Amino acid sequence: MKTDKMPLIKTPDGAYTYGANQAWFKDPKARKAGCGSVSAAHLIYALSGSSMVYREVFEVLMTDIYRSMGAGFGKKNPTGISVGRYTRSVLRYGLKNNLCLKAHILLGTYTHEDKARRFIKDAIDQGYLITLNMGINKIVAHYQDQPRPSAVDISYHFVTISDYTMADDGDMTLTISTWGHKATISFKELYLSWQSPLAVDSGMIYFTKEGSPASVRKQICHSYLLVLRTLLRVPGHLFAGQF
Repeated sequence: MKTDKMPLIKTPDGAYTYGANQAWFKDPKARKAGCGSVSAAHLIYALSGSSMVYREVFEVLMTDIYRSMGAGFGKKNPTGISVGRYTRSVLRYGLKNNLCLKAHILLGTYTHEDKARRFIKDAIDQGYLITLNMGINKIVAHYQDQPRPSAVDISYHFVTISDYTMADDGDMTLTISTWGHKATISFKELYLSWQSPLAVDSGMIYFTKEGSPASVRKQICHSYLLVLRTLLRVPGHLFAGQF
């Protein structure tokens, strides 16, 4: 039976946020490009089995992860990081803290709809959070914890998928955490955004506690091939006349 594993974070004023907010980073570069570290902190904290945490405690975790993960290129306006870099950073962080992890990865670019659905259901039904990385492809997120629902576009951003519900029309509504807020996105819209070269390096990742230091190091080596794997998907579809 699935349950929402997203950490509820208690702030100094007594309020709770749905996951962490990258605006909490003290480093201005991290505030702009630390979304991957925030999502990784969600996943690692959820593996501990705890659900509620004080903001000052969680800030230590996400800042520690950011030191390992970092941001992309640029000083004033840093870019985000790749799926491969995200994956090996989390694996290395776990290894450094005596936690052997196995990465489960689904590359979004031209992926099959049924495969993506199964990936989400398998992870959430087993109690795991999922990191979703959006590239140039774009989807609309609808905030659920504002005075009224508001819609925002999401691209170049890591968010955390925490739950799903099935709709009568066959769509899945995915619950996510972004900037410390609870929002929802449409699976169909997400899937359609992947059917484009713009979705290069987008994808989903979750982690399970298993393996050995040797198996973790092997995964780290393989993570360098993820960008190549997703790039190789593009020419075949282009030459097939789909675009």
